[in-house]
Amino acid sequence: NVFGIDDPILRNLTGIDGAGVIAAGQTGSAEFTLIPSRLAAPDAPTDYFVTGTLGYNENGVGIEVPLARERVTVQPQAELELDYFWQRNVFSDDPFTEGVVEPSHPFQLALMVTNSGAGDAQDLSITSGQPEIIDNEKGLLIEFEIIGSSVNGETATRSLKVDFGDVAAGDVEVASWLLQSSLQGRFDNYTVEFTHLNSLGIEELSLITEARVHELIRQVKIDVPGHDGLPDFLVNDDGDAFGTPDALYSSTGDVHAVSQAIGETADGAPSGGDTEVEVSATMASGWSYAALLEPSDGNYRVVEIVRDSDGKVLDASNWWVTDRTFPDEGRPTYEFVLHILDHNDTAGAQTYTVHYEAINRVPVAGDDMVSVAQEGAVDIAVLAN
Repeated sequence: NVFGIDDPILRNLTGIDGAGVIAAGQTGSAEFTLIPSRLAAPDAPTDYFVTGTLGYNENGVGIEVPLARERVTVQPQAELELDYFWQRNVFSDDPFTEGVVEPSHPFQLALMVTNSGAGDAQDLSITSGQPEIIDNEKGLLIEFEIIGSSVNGETATRSLKVDFGDVAAGDVEVASWLLQSSLQGRFDNYTVEFTHLNSLGIEELSLITEARVHELIRQVKIDVPGHDGLPDFLVNDDGDAFGTPDALYSSTGDVHAVSQAIGETADGAPSGGDTEVEVSATMASGWSYAALLEPSDGNYRVVEIVRDSDGKVLDASNWWVTDRTFPDEGRPTYEFVLHILDHNDTAGAQTYTVHYEAINRVPVAGDDMVSVAQEGAVDIAVLAN
């Protein structure tokens, strides 16, 4: 009951149900394929014995011959858990702002494969589907484009098919994509269905044991000593209306709780003579997320954030600026927000120095001024991940 058994392949034999016939002068055979499920050897190589009985009639006399036992050693199988991370908010052109074309920023999709079984997965490849729009208020054409991808930090082909190669027992593999959309939006429904192709189509024989989708806020980096340096994922697992992150999924397979900071404040705004701003917040022990209205209101560009208590320069993946906030329903609110993710050994008040630089602006037709450095910097910061 821990094996699947395929229909036999018959050669010169019309059946094995008692009515089968082998013609005179012929040699007949029946070939069976037995496929072990993951229950056959969950932890270590396990021996089984295959036997049977050959029965036939000769001149009206029934004859039965017992077959010798044959040892079969089943090796443990891979057991694959799939975690998809799909970015909640897509920043691009807002079709409701007539006469203005907002720039498109890359959004992220990632897949983490964890082999929790005792056997290796060999030559693993997974193909994921393109995003699908099921509710488009203005009915406009929306195009998605893959602009970059990687597997375990190495550049890969721009395709939603990813080749992981061999995934050893206990290993975690990570693939990530950067996509671009022609219009802004918010993904609010995530589903995943998987099909494991095998000759029997028996669910228990599938190597995929779990498939989950997480609402990704941002691809970040766990910047603590000893970490592997691969991408990590800040998510909103509890699904609150404003997408407040509450969990951090590590590329090693660990999951860390993320606390909401309290009392985020800034001591002012940057100016031509002072491009440093102090931001304060009460952070929890472990990982905390802080968000506040960006002090320069988008007029300056953040280039670095330093934790004052020990001079640590926060990884550039762990702070970012957004120019609009997407609620659960309705139109986005246009506001510049500074987001900070940080790890603290102890809980308490923390102060961060936010370093700014001026945004180069160039004149365009009609004497309007447009920022060129701000948008370029955002794209570069995301692509560097």
